[in-house]
Amino acid sequence: MTGADGGYMVVGERYLPEVAFVPRTRHAHLPDLLYCPFPPDLAVEVLSPSDDPRDIRLKIANYLTAGVMVWVVDPEQKRVEVYVPGHTAKTVYLDGSLEGEQCGPALPWLSKTFSQSEFYLKTVDEMQTLCYTA
Repeated sequence: MTGADGGYMVVGERYLPEVAFVPRTRHAHLPDLLYCPFPPDLAVEVLSPSDDPRDIRLKIANYLTAGVMVWVVDPEQKRVEVYVPGHTAKTVYLDGSLEGEQCGPALPWLSKTFSQSEFYLKTVDEMQTLCYTA
């Protein structure tokens, strides 16, 4: 699990998702570089008012092309858009839940369902702890 300081190369682009997940089987092979040469299994991007919608769409498309599951958190609209390669996007609103098995194969170990209200209250460090202990 990395925070916004963990960068990844995705389809030739450099991305710094707010949170990213790489399974332990691949984690041991993470090089000590600013940008990991392979993409994460899950990328969590948090929208900000300064984001260009075209850039976000391109980033989502690149993640999906690389086989990465993406959660796009929109704090203003209080929703999370869940993108799983090969599946239709799913939108979860405040007080809904995100569950690993429903979201795709990147998180088969996550049996805990956590609400978006909990999601929005967590810092990146708290979110990483939540995911590691789920």
